[in-house]
Amino acid sequence: FLVPEENLMLPEVLHDAGYQTAGFIGGYPLVRPYAFNQGFDYYETRFDPTSPGLKVYGSQRSAQGLTDGVIHWLKKRQTETPLFLFVHYFDVHAPYMAPEPYYGMYRRDDSDVTGTVDDTFRVKDALRKHPLQARRESLALTSLYAGEVSYVDAQVGRLIQWLRETGMLENTLVILTSDHGETMHEHPMIEAWDHGYGVYRTTQHIPLIIRHPYLSGGKREPALMSNIDVAPTLLDLLKVPIPSRMEGVSYAGAVTGAPFTPRLHAYAEATKPGADDYEDGHRWRGELKPKMVRTSSSKLMLHPKRNAWRFYDLVADPKEKRDVHAKTPVPVLEPLERALDKWIESADPLDAQKDVDEKNREMLNALGYFEGSDAPQSP
Repeated sequence: FLVPEENLMLPEVLHDAGYQTAGFIGGYPLVRPYAFNQGFDYYETRFDPTSPGLKVYGSQRSAQGLTDGVIHWLKKRQTETPLFLFVHYFDVHAPYMAPEPYYGMYRRDDSDVTGTVDDTFRVKDALRKHPLQARRESLALTSLYAGEVSYVDAQVGRLIQWLRETGMLENTLVILTSDHGETMHEHPMIEAWDHGYGVYRTTQHIPLIIRHPYLSGGKREPALMSNIDVAPTLLDLLKVPIPSRMEGVSYAGAVTGAPFTPRLHAYAEATKPGADDYEDGHRWRGELKPKMVRTSSSKLMLHPKRNAWRFYDLVADPKEKRDVHAKTPVPVLEPLERALDKWIESADPLDAQKDVDEKNREMLNALGYFEGSDAPQSP
């Protein structure tokens, strides 16, 4: 649940620009103790008492309940002040147990997988030891995951339809995105039914849909973009000055049709493993974790702790199955190596501490946010 600093700054910047800011949170990782509520005038974390497939109470809010809460709040809102509204849906995380008809919408198997967090742990372990035999159960989880996606999609659609019926959509800029994807059975020796260990496309390639109220849509932009570009793009579209601290690039031109300069490189860093030998005594807690730099056609990965490199031709191998680092000429690799080195050297990390609160640890562990003792074998 680590979010780029740009996105954490966004509500405060908009608040200072005269916007009312409100956040509705669907999952425990974004609770107030982690300061995700900074910059918000209103921040609602009313989680459901129980959730299917979880052993802890009060850890998340269903997509339907979240949409209900947002609509209820908007109906009571009295001010005409411009509004920045952040709605955080959490359902497409384990457990994958959406309500019917979504739970069984894509299910075609007869395995005993039900979609609990324990199921994801069990299938993850099986994929590492017996990948061919475990594939069937992993596909069952995939169908339940797809049901969760359709369930959330329906609830997002319900919120947008309500905005349309009330006339609010006519003046509303809508941005739909995510913080990460999920690796299923694609890279089982790195991570399976998880995210954070690797920097593969399975977790790094995320959706971004921008709907501008005054411009025609239907355009698909192929330019390389990073999550840190969302905040400056939004501010640029709203004609709000972009703070110098924001390192992202505005892609407002991709929406408005104005000229813009797309980035040549995009970077990412893993958030796991969280073992002490990875995190303690370094400039920042992610210094030894896997990293990557990519262009529109290739990707270079580095695992600093193991000094291990991987290189993928994203045109010939978009699923990143064939590491061709050893076969790639040095002149092809060197520009990416220099770009990654420059990015790492530019790090200006904020102070960070480990959360030692037992309640928080119990809750996050039940949601699958704590890894086992086994670290990934390579980037």
